[in-house]
Amino acid sequence: MLTTDKVLTLILSAFYGDAFALGSHWIYDTDRIKSEFGEITQLTAPLPDSYHQGKHKGDFTHYGDLMLFILEHISNHHGFELELFKVEWQTFIVNYQGYVDGASKQTLKNIQSQVVNPVGAFSNDLAGAAYFSPFFIAHVDEPTLLNQVTELTSALHNHPDVIDTAIFFTKVCIQIINGDEITKALLNQHAILSNKNVKSLIQIGIDAKDEDTQDALLNFGTDCSLNASLPGVIQILL
Repeated sequence: MLTTDKVLTLILSAFYGDAFALGSHWIYDTDRIKSEFGEITQLTAPLPDSYHQGKHKGDFTHYGDLMLFILEHISNHHGFELELFKVEWQTFIVNYQGYVDGASKQTLKNIQSQVVNPVGAFSNDLAGAAYFSPFFIAHVDEPTLLNQVTELTSALHNHPDVIDTAIFFTKVCIQIINGDEITKALLNQHAILSNKNVKSLIQIGIDAKDEDTQDALLNFGTDCSLNASLPGVIQILL
């Protein structure tokens, strides 16, 4: 379905982006980012008060570490196996030395309490929709790819808006890999999106595409939630 070179670029880009964000990650004050980092044009280390103590320039955030874990699972097992993944993820997160966010803590609690699938925390953090790129390495057909992304997302962030956002971006990437440019892919997938809340959040980003990005982000709100962060991602991409 997808060419190897483009899939490799997709996956590596996700890891580059995560490492590139490490230094300023979770600083919601854009003025502080400017004063502490200036224009970020290279890898940076976390600040002394960062959530990522112990990390160094070039490391991943905890999101990148989890994305690498997912990639290794898919590579080792020649695909994604939900029940096996849950067992492996539990071991991974219990022994993880980096920051463990609230959604992961709740998901772990759900698994330990033997919650029936899906076990993911009811979290609407945009990060829950950001783990899909490793699935492209398996070179499965599109329905299988979308099903596996749904399984993973609901296993970590079981929120309908987050699941639909993950599927939205997966479909956007499929279009881009198959030759469409990013604006066409985004607008096309937005037009056929059935989730009204996600669709409206994406529309906010589309409407602000010509604004100064810092001003737009401040208007959207700067926090982890889908409501604040999804419009910002769309604005930046467009």
